[in-house]
Amino acid sequence: MKKSLLITAALFCGTWAFAQQEFQPSQYLQNPYIINPAAAGLTDYVDINLGVRNQWTGFDGAPQTYYVTGTSLLGKGGMGSNKMFALRISDPYISLEGNEKTLDQSGKRKLRHALGASLMVDQAGAFRKNIGGLSYAVHIPLSSKLNLSAGVKATLNNFVFDQNRATFLNSDATVTNYINSNTSTNFLDANFGLMLYGDKLFVGYSNENLFQSQIKFGDITTNSNEVMHHFITAGYRFELSENVGLTPATLIKLTKGAPASADITAKVDFQRKLWFGATVRPQDAVVGFLGARIGNFINVGYSYDFTTSELSNVSNGTHEFVINFMLGK
Repeated sequence: MKKSLLITAALFCGTWAFAQQEFQPSQYLQNPYIINPAAAGLTDYVDINLGVRNQWTGFDGAPQTYYVTGTSLLGKGGMGSNKMFALRISDPYISLEGNEKTLDQSGKRKLRHALGASLMVDQAGAFRKNIGGLSYAVHIPLSSKLNLSAGVKATLNNFVFDQNRATFLNSDATVTNYINSNTSTNFLDANFGLMLYGDKLFVGYSNENLFQSQIKFGDITTNSNEVMHHFITAGYRFELSENVGLTPATLIKLTKGAPASADITAKVDFQRKLWFGATVRPQDAVVGFLGARIGNFINVGYSYDFTTSELSNVSNGTHEFVINFMLGK
Protein backbone atom coordinates (compact mmCIF):
# COMPACT_ATOMS: atom_id res chain seq x y z
CA MET A 1 0.00 0.00 0.00
CA LYS A 2 1.27 3.46 -0.80
CA LYS A 3 2.62 5.56 2.01
CA SER A 4 3.75 9.10 2.48
CA LEU A 5 7.46 9.65 2.06
CA LEU A 6 7.68 11.14 5.52
CA ILE A 7 6.29 8.03 7.17
CA THR A 8 8.42 5.61 5.17
CA ALA A 9 11.56 7.69 5.70
CA ALA A 10 10.92 7.82 9.44
CA LEU A 11 10.31 4.09 9.51
CA PHE A 12 13.45 3.49 7.49
CA CYS A 13 15.55 5.57 9.86
CA GLY A 14 14.05 3.96 12.92
CA THR A 15 14.54 0.47 11.53
CA TRP A 16 17.88 0.62 9.75
CA ALA A 17 19.69 3.90 10.24
CA PHE A 18 19.69 3.77 14.01
CA ALA A 19 19.02 1.05 16.54
CA GLN A 20 17.57 -1.73 14.42
CA GLN A 21 19.41 -1.78 11.11
CA GLU A 22 19.76 -5.54 11.19
CA PHE A 23 17.21 -8.33 11.28
CA GLN A 24 16.57 -9.44 14.86
CA PRO A 25 15.10 -12.96 14.92
CA SER A 26 13.06 -14.30 17.81
CA GLN A 27 13.98 -17.88 16.87
CA TYR A 28 17.74 -17.53 17.15
CA LEU A 29 17.92 -21.01 18.70
CA GLN A 30 16.28 -22.53 15.65
CA ASN A 31 18.80 -21.07 13.20
CA PRO A 32 21.93 -19.65 14.90
CA TYR A 33 23.66 -19.18 11.53
CA ILE A 34 21.34 -16.27 10.70
CA ILE A 35 23.30 -14.11 13.16
CA ASN A 36 26.64 -15.95 13.48
CA PRO A 37 28.71 -17.31 10.55
CA ALA A 38 30.66 -19.49 13.01
CA ALA A 39 27.51 -21.65 13.32
CA ALA A 40 28.06 -23.09 9.83
CA GLY A 41 29.04 -26.74 10.28
CA LEU A 42 27.57 -27.25 13.74
CA THR A 43 25.42 -30.04 12.32
CA ASP A 44 26.44 -33.30 10.65
CA TYR A 45 24.15 -32.70 7.66
CA VAL A 46 23.39 -30.06 5.05
CA ASP A 47 21.24 -27.58 6.97
CA ILE A 48 18.71 -25.53 4.95
CA ASN A 49 16.46 -22.97 6.66
CA LEU A 50 13.63 -20.88 5.22
CA GLY A 51 12.24 -18.06 7.34
CA VAL A 52 9.77 -15.20 7.28
CA ARG A 53 9.19 -12.52 9.89
CA ASN A 54 6.25 -10.09 9.74
CA GLN A 55 7.00 -7.41 12.31
CA TRP A 56 4.41 -5.14 13.94
CA THR A 57 1.47 -6.54 11.97
CA GLY A 58 -1.37 -4.06 11.58
CA PHE A 59 1.05 -1.16 11.13
CA ASP A 60 1.13 -0.07 7.49
CA GLY A 61 4.63 -0.28 6.03
CA ALA A 62 6.05 -2.28 8.95
CA PRO A 63 9.19 -4.38 8.35
CA GLN A 64 8.91 -7.75 6.64
CA THR A 65 11.86 -10.10 6.33
CA TYR A 66 12.32 -13.21 4.17
CA TYR A 67 15.43 -15.37 4.13
CA VAL A 68 16.98 -18.68 3.13
CA THR A 69 20.23 -20.05 4.57
CA GLY A 70 22.25 -23.16 3.87
CA THR A 71 25.32 -24.62 5.60
CA SER A 72 27.39 -27.79 5.21
CA LEU A 73 30.65 -29.29 6.32
CA LEU A 74 33.29 -29.73 3.62
CA GLY A 75 34.85 -33.00 2.57
CA LYS A 76 33.76 -36.53 3.34
CA GLY A 77 32.70 -35.50 6.83
CA GLY A 78 30.12 -33.09 5.48
CA MET A 79 27.29 -35.57 5.15
CA GLY A 80 26.44 -37.50 8.26
CA SER A 81 29.84 -38.42 9.71
CA ASN A 82 30.70 -35.49 11.96
CA LYS A 83 28.98 -36.86 15.02
CA MET A 84 31.43 -35.43 17.54
CA PHE A 85 30.70 -31.95 16.24
CA ALA A 86 26.97 -32.40 15.84
CA LEU A 87 25.65 -29.74 18.22
CA ARG A 88 22.22 -28.62 17.05
CA ILE A 89 20.89 -25.87 19.27
CA SER A 90 17.31 -26.55 18.19
CA ASP A 91 17.98 -30.30 18.44
CA PRO A 92 20.90 -30.46 20.90
CA TYR A 93 22.94 -33.63 20.93
CA ILE A 94 26.47 -34.83 20.42
CA SER A 95 26.91 -38.53 19.80
CA LEU A 96 30.26 -39.70 21.16
CA GLU A 97 29.85 -43.26 19.90
CA GLY A 98 33.26 -44.29 18.67
CA ASN A 99 35.70 -41.98 16.90
CA GLU A 100 34.60 -42.55 13.31
CA LYS A 101 36.12 -40.08 10.84
CA THR A 102 36.70 -37.47 13.53
CA LEU A 103 40.30 -38.59 14.23
CA ASP A 104 43.36 -38.45 12.02
CA GLN A 105 45.85 -41.31 11.74
CA SER A 106 47.70 -40.15 14.86
CA GLY A 107 44.52 -40.33 16.92
CA LYS A 108 44.09 -36.57 17.17
CA ARG A 109 40.78 -34.93 16.44
CA LYS A 110 40.73 -33.16 13.10
CA LEU A 111 39.87 -29.63 12.11
CA ARG A 112 36.52 -29.33 10.39
CA HIS A 113 35.67 -26.82 7.66
CA ALA A 114 32.27 -25.56 6.56
CA LEU A 115 30.66 -23.26 4.03
CA GLY A 116 27.46 -21.29 4.33
CA ALA A 117 25.27 -19.08 2.17
CA SER A 118 22.33 -16.80 2.80
CA LEU A 119 19.88 -14.61 0.94
CA MET A 120 17.68 -12.09 2.75
CA VAL A 121 15.10 -9.51 1.72
CA ASP A 122 14.24 -6.88 4.35
CA GLN A 123 11.38 -4.54 3.42
CA ALA A 124 10.30 -1.48 5.43
CA GLY A 125 7.78 0.80 3.78
CA ALA A 126 9.18 1.99 0.45
CA PHE A 127 12.71 0.90 1.33
CA ARG A 128 14.11 -2.58 0.70
CA LYS A 129 17.43 -4.12 1.58
CA ASN A 130 18.57 -7.25 -0.30
CA ILE A 131 21.53 -9.12 1.17
CA GLY A 132 23.41 -12.06 -0.28
CA GLY A 133 26.24 -13.67 1.69
CA LEU A 134 28.85 -16.43 1.52
CA SER A 135 30.73 -17.66 4.58
CA TYR A 136 33.51 -19.96 5.70
CA ALA A 137 33.99 -21.48 9.16
CA VAL A 138 36.66 -23.63 10.78
CA HIS A 139 36.01 -25.84 13.83
CA ILE A 140 38.94 -26.40 16.18
CA PRO A 141 38.85 -29.18 18.81
CA LEU A 142 39.95 -27.88 22.22
CA SER A 143 39.24 -31.04 24.20
CA SER A 144 37.28 -34.26 23.86
CA LYS A 145 34.00 -32.41 24.41
CA LEU A 146 34.73 -28.75 23.72
CA ASN A 147 35.21 -27.01 20.36
CA LEU A 148 35.84 -23.53 19.04
CA SER A 149 34.55 -22.37 15.68
CA ALA A 150 35.38 -19.15 13.84
CA GLY A 151 33.55 -17.89 10.80
CA VAL A 152 33.62 -14.96 8.40
CA LYS A 153 30.94 -13.90 5.93
CA ALA A 154 31.20 -11.57 2.93
CA THR A 155 27.96 -9.90 1.86
CA LEU A 156 26.68 -7.94 -1.10
CA ASN A 157 24.09 -5.39 0.04
CA ASN A 158 21.56 -3.79 -2.27
CA PHE A 159 19.46 -0.82 -1.05
CA VAL A 160 16.34 -0.03 -3.09
CA PHE A 161 13.78 2.77 -2.88
CA ASP A 162 10.48 1.71 -4.49
CA GLN A 163 8.65 4.87 -5.54
CA ASN A 164 5.54 2.79 -6.31
CA ARG A 165 5.16 2.24 -2.56
CA ALA A 166 5.32 5.95 -1.72
CA THR A 167 3.31 9.09 -2.35
CA PHE A 168 4.83 12.55 -1.99
CA LEU A 169 3.24 15.38 -0.04
CA ASN A 170 5.33 18.02 -1.82
CA SER A 171 6.56 17.30 -5.34
CA ASP A 172 9.28 19.94 -5.56
CA ALA A 173 12.51 19.88 -7.60
CA THR A 174 14.37 17.88 -4.95
CA VAL A 175 11.73 15.17 -4.96
CA THR A 176 11.66 15.09 -8.76
CA ASN A 177 15.43 14.74 -8.96
CA TYR A 178 15.30 12.00 -6.36
CA ILE A 179 12.69 10.02 -8.28
CA ASN A 180 14.58 10.40 -11.53
CA SER A 181 17.89 9.34 -10.00
CA ASN A 182 19.03 5.76 -9.63
CA THR A 183 17.29 4.83 -6.40
CA SER A 184 19.25 1.61 -5.96
CA THR A 185 22.77 1.23 -4.65
CA ASN A 186 25.12 -1.68 -3.90
CA PHE A 187 28.02 -2.09 -1.50
CA LEU A 188 30.11 -4.87 0.03
CA ASP A 189 30.25 -5.67 3.72
CA ALA A 190 31.38 -8.43 6.05
CA ASN A 191 30.80 -9.93 9.48
CA PHE A 192 32.71 -12.20 11.80
CA GLY A 193 31.77 -14.70 14.47
CA LEU A 194 33.15 -17.04 17.14
CA MET A 195 31.43 -19.90 18.94
CA LEU A 196 32.57 -22.08 21.83
CA TYR A 197 30.41 -25.19 22.10
CA GLY A 198 30.13 -28.68 23.47
CA ASP A 199 27.46 -31.30 23.97
CA LYS A 200 25.33 -29.03 26.20
CA LEU A 201 26.96 -25.58 26.21
CA PHE A 202 27.27 -22.83 23.61
CA VAL A 203 28.65 -19.30 23.84
CA GLY A 204 28.93 -17.12 20.76
CA TYR A 205 29.92 -13.66 19.59
CA SER A 206 29.25 -12.13 16.18
CA ASN A 207 29.01 -8.74 14.55
CA GLU A 208 27.42 -7.10 11.52
CA ASN A 209 28.43 -4.21 9.26
CA LEU A 210 32.18 -4.32 9.78
CA PHE A 211 32.76 -1.73 7.05
CA GLN A 212 30.09 0.69 8.40
CA SER A 213 29.38 1.91 4.87
CA GLN A 214 27.63 5.19 4.19
CA ILE A 215 24.01 4.80 3.07
CA LYS A 216 23.38 6.17 -0.42
CA PHE A 217 20.49 6.13 -2.87
CA GLY A 218 21.76 6.71 -6.37
CA ASP A 219 23.49 10.11 -6.42
CA ILE A 220 22.04 11.10 -3.06
CA THR A 221 24.27 10.56 -0.03
CA THR A 222 22.59 10.46 3.37
CA ASN A 223 24.06 11.45 6.71
CA SER A 224 23.65 7.88 7.96
CA ASN A 225 26.05 4.96 7.98
CA GLU A 226 25.54 1.28 8.47
CA VAL A 227 26.03 0.84 12.21
CA MET A 228 28.10 -2.03 13.56
CA HIS A 229 26.03 -4.48 15.59
CA HIS A 230 27.37 -6.90 18.18
CA PHE A 231 25.56 -10.11 19.18
CA ILE A 232 26.36 -12.31 22.17
CA THR A 233 24.59 -15.65 22.57
CA ALA A 234 24.84 -18.23 25.32
CA GLY A 235 22.90 -21.23 26.52
CA TYR A 236 23.11 -24.51 28.39
CA ARG A 237 20.89 -27.58 28.05
CA PHE A 238 19.93 -29.34 31.27
CA GLU A 239 18.65 -32.91 31.04
CA LEU A 240 15.62 -32.98 33.31
CA SER A 241 14.97 -36.62 32.43
CA GLU A 242 15.81 -39.10 29.73
CA ASN A 243 13.26 -37.50 27.42
CA VAL A 244 13.01 -33.88 28.61
CA GLY A 245 15.54 -31.07 28.30
CA LEU A 246 15.55 -27.45 29.48
CA THR A 247 17.67 -24.83 27.72
CA PRO A 248 17.98 -21.36 29.24
CA ALA A 249 19.60 -19.02 26.72
CA THR A 250 20.17 -15.37 25.93
CA LEU A 251 20.81 -13.12 22.95
CA ILE A 252 22.39 -9.76 23.80
CA LYS A 253 22.44 -7.03 21.13
CA LEU A 254 24.77 -4.05 21.36
CA THR A 255 24.65 -1.11 18.95
CA LYS A 256 26.31 2.29 19.16
CA GLY A 257 23.77 5.01 19.85
CA ALA A 258 21.10 2.64 21.12
CA PRO A 259 20.44 0.97 24.48
CA ALA A 260 21.55 -2.62 24.92
CA SER A 261 18.89 -5.23 24.32
CA ALA A 262 18.70 -8.74 25.75
CA ASP A 263 16.49 -11.69 24.89
CA ILE A 264 16.11 -13.99 27.90
CA THR A 265 14.84 -17.37 26.76
CA ALA A 266 13.74 -20.66 28.29
CA LYS A 267 13.09 -23.63 26.02
CA VAL A 268 11.76 -27.10 26.88
CA ASP A 269 12.12 -30.04 24.47
CA PHE A 270 10.61 -33.52 24.55
CA GLN A 271 12.72 -36.29 22.99
CA ARG A 272 14.23 -33.52 20.87
CA LYS A 273 11.21 -33.78 18.60
CA LEU A 274 8.83 -31.27 20.16
CA TRP A 275 9.73 -27.99 21.85
CA PHE A 276 8.19 -24.82 23.20
CA GLY A 277 9.32 -21.86 25.23
CA ALA A 278 9.21 -18.16 25.91
CA THR A 279 11.46 -15.13 25.58
CA VAL A 280 11.35 -11.87 27.49
CA ARG A 281 12.72 -8.82 25.69
CA PRO A 282 12.46 -6.03 28.31
CA GLN A 283 10.63 -2.87 27.21
CA ASP A 284 9.90 -4.41 23.81
CA ALA A 285 8.10 -7.75 23.69
CA VAL A 286 7.26 -11.09 25.26
CA VAL A 287 7.70 -13.97 22.82
CA GLY A 288 6.08 -17.38 22.78
CA PHE A 289 7.41 -20.06 20.44
CA LEU A 290 6.95 -23.73 19.61
CA GLY A 291 8.23 -26.23 17.10
CA ALA A 292 8.16 -29.86 16.06
CA ARG A 293 9.99 -32.38 13.93
CA ILE A 294 8.10 -33.82 11.00
CA GLY A 295 9.48 -37.21 10.07
CA ASN A 296 13.25 -37.44 10.27
CA PHE A 297 14.32 -34.56 8.06
CA ILE A 298 12.13 -31.50 8.70
CA ASN A 299 11.78 -29.12 11.65
CA VAL A 300 9.17 -26.37 11.76
CA GLY A 301 8.99 -23.49 14.22
CA TYR A 302 6.65 -20.58 14.92
CA SER A 303 6.90 -17.63 17.28
CA TYR A 304 4.69 -14.70 18.17
CA ASP A 305 5.99 -11.46 19.71
CA PHE A 306 3.52 -9.75 22.02
CA THR A 307 4.54 -6.10 21.74
CA THR A 308 4.87 -4.41 25.14
CA SER A 309 6.27 -1.03 24.00
CA GLU A 310 4.21 1.95 22.87
CA LEU A 311 4.00 0.30 19.44
CA SER A 312 1.35 -1.99 20.95
CA ASN A 313 -1.11 0.87 20.33
CA VAL A 314 -0.77 0.39 16.55
CA SER A 315 0.70 -3.11 16.26
CA ASN A 316 -0.85 -6.56 16.50
CA GLY A 317 2.48 -8.20 17.30
CA THR A 318 5.03 -10.05 15.21
CA HIS A 319 4.84 -13.46 13.52
CA GLU A 320 7.91 -15.51 12.61
CA PHE A 321 8.01 -18.87 10.80
CA VAL A 322 11.04 -21.10 10.23
CA ILE A 323 11.22 -24.41 8.37
CA ASN A 324 14.40 -26.46 8.51
CA PHE A 325 15.43 -29.21 6.07
CA MET A 326 18.12 -31.63 7.27
CA LEU A 327 19.57 -33.11 4.08
CA GLY A 328 21.77 -36.18 4.45
CA LYS A 329 20.99 -36.51 8.15
